[in-house]
Amino acid sequence: MKTLLGSQSLWDIVEKGFQEPKEDEDQSVAQIAALEKTRVKDKSALYFLYNAVDESGFEKIANAASSKEAWKILEVAHRGNHRVRQIRLQTLRGEFESLKMEDKEQVSEYITRVEKVANQLGRNGEPMPASRIVEKILRSLTDDFESIACVIEESKDLSVLSVEELAGSLETHEQRRRKMKGRGDRSQGSQPSSEVECYKCGKLGHYAKECRSENCYNCGKYGHIAKYCRVKSRSEEKEKNLLTEEEDEEAGILMMTQSSETKLQAELDSSCLNNSVWYLDTGASNHMCGEESFFNELIKVKAGFVSFGDDSKVAVKGHGTIKFMQKDGRVGEIRNVYYVPELKSNILSMGQMMEKGNSVLMKDRVLYLKDKHDRLIARVEMKKNRMYKLELNILQNKCLKLDVKDEAMMWHFRFGHLNFGGLAELSRKELVHGLRGVKFDKKFCEACVLGKHTRTSFLNSSEYKVKEQLGLIHTDLCGPISPASFSGNKNRVYIHLHNQLVLVWEHLNIITPYPLYL
Repeated sequence: MKTLLGSQSLWDIVEKGFQEPKEDEDQSVAQIAALEKTRVKDKSALYFLYNAVDESGFEKIANAASSKEAWKILEVAHRGNHRVRQIRLQTLRGEFESLKMEDKEQVSEYITRVEKVANQLGRNGEPMPASRIVEKILRSLTDDFESIACVIEESKDLSVLSVEELAGSLETHEQRRRKMKGRGDRSQGSQPSSEVECYKCGKLGHYAKECRSENCYNCGKYGHIAKYCRVKSRSEEKEKNLLTEEEDEEAGILMMTQSSETKLQAELDSSCLNNSVWYLDTGASNHMCGEESFFNELIKVKAGFVSFGDDSKVAVKGHGTIKFMQKDGRVGEIRNVYYVPELKSNILSMGQMMEKGNSVLMKDRVLYLKDKHDRLIARVEMKKNRMYKLELNILQNKCLKLDVKDEAMMWHFRFGHLNFGGLAELSRKELVHGLRGVKFDKKFCEACVLGKHTRTSFLNSSEYKVKEQLGLIHTDLCGPISPASFSGNKNRVYIHLHNQLVLVWEHLNIITPYPLYL
């Protein structure tokens, strides 16, 4: 802004200002003309300041009577008073001293960072000499520039050396170092190493797999990609160490302990099915489950194989989310669980839990699992076979009412079949949002009627026991049957003997193996 005002010959009027003459003071024609010219320059400078600030800055200088007053207001607003400037300078000094060149940073980028902080110090009233900037750059370079830094310090006078000259020397050394690095076995090729261009970063002197701007997603280090990583690939570590339990024992219970910590724990039920047992495994790479009905959300895809300790493999048929009931009544979920139909035991991967920010502590035969906020999730005791297992109360999908057009019935279902009188009371007292204006007339609810029916239980055994032959007879009324009997009846009673297939009529002296119709 000073440059703009100086180019228009207005900086003197902004910096020094001018004083209006008194009303009763007599002035000559030349003085009046000079005063008018000064006023025009002041208003022109004020106009430039108006155009240079945003809306919030304009509100600060809108009432300024002169350009000098407006400049002072902006100076205090942006630079602060003396105490604020001292605090800001203290911060900038610490930032300047802590600057250090990074390994993958270029010389030009680092010098720009140093000059930026130095310029900020100068704008706040502490100009930084060029010699001090040069000394700071030389002592904060990486080890690759140690030799050239020693040469510059010995051969040149740092008090007169400019930052531009230093930057030129360092950039020349940087280019030579890149050319030397590109030489070697690749020099036998048709293209010189100095002309090789990396398609990753666009620079010369190295190939893409040697590019330091790329990091390996397997080990996390720079200078190579996962294809050429010497560290064992993570995909090869998908083995689990699951021992067969030698005896039938109760699963470990994930329980809540009373302490000052905040707990987030799941509820375990000893009456759960056997396949709801989950093994806490530090050698498994992913959560795995073989029961399809446990998944609330399941995406069936072919996701590869899972390798076991005996070099056997089973196919992964999908992945999804499993929900379970916590002890506080809330619903918890386990995400990204592999669906492996051939797996007979469910596995919780400790490594996958730790990737989510959880922590695992094994101490005194007890495993403690905590979340990233240090809240206890699980406390599981080790079994005799040195394993940690627990049972989760798995929640399976249930389909309730999908479409209810009557709004009163909908609220009746939402409140767990609350009576309509209670719903009307809630609406009248405005205790629940959304009930206002809903008419709760008495309606018929089939579920409520069936739920209130009284019934007697069935007997565990028959009330009458057969003690002799022909003691238990089953009769059924059947008909109409054609032709009718001699008495004219078409409905007849069918008698079947459960204990003897032969019916004896003593007075007729007839033996028949067939059922008898009366």
